[in-house]
Amino acid sequence: MHHFRLQREAAEDVFRTLATEPLAARIHNPGLQPERADIIVGGCCVLVAIMRRLHADELIVCDADLLDALVAEP
Repeated sequence: MHHFRLQREAAEDVFRTLATEPLAARIHNPGLQPERADIIVGGCCVLVAIMRRLHADELIVCDADLLDALVAEP
């Protein structure tokens, strides 16, 4: 996942999918830790809102444990 380029369209699609799934179904999504199934929709909502606000078409995923987000303007 490190340095994966996440497109806003894909993030919005995942958000819509997860937001319409019941918690019982979300628990079984591959790659989603079951203990995060109850909070993933909120996290996706924040991510999509930030991408929309910044007019960001994509972002680069970092798997390092950053406590603060970094925003770079090309």
